[in-house]
Amino acid sequence: MGILVEFFDRADALMAAIIAAGGTWLASRESRHTNLRATLDTTAAATIERLQDDITRLGQRVADLEAKVGSHDDYAAYAIAEMHRVEDWLEDQDMHWPPPPPMSFYAWLNEQDRHRSD
Repeated sequence: MGILVEFFDRADALMAAIIAAGGTWLASRESRHTNLRATLDTTAAATIERLQDDITRLGQRVADLEAKVGSHDDYAAYAIAEMHRVEDWLEDQDMHWPPPPPMSFYAWLNEQDRHRSD
């Protein structure tokens, strides 16, 4: 009977060791899983923050470009209005714009002066 008791004691100790090892493995696995989740959460948070910064920077660049385009549009509208004003003034002075294609600007001015002096 002593051998049987000793066998059960050893079997019991072996089972306890297996259960302890399994518990340790499960705890280690859960710890790795928790650590991985924490790492992924941290990485995701950093990525989201970086993307939000990029979006903010791009929004500012778009606003700057829109402001530049707006100022160019304003300048273009002003230049066109001035061109029309000059054309109207030239027509009021009996000067016709634009000059014929083969004529240079200065030749055109000389031609206009000749017509005005006649």
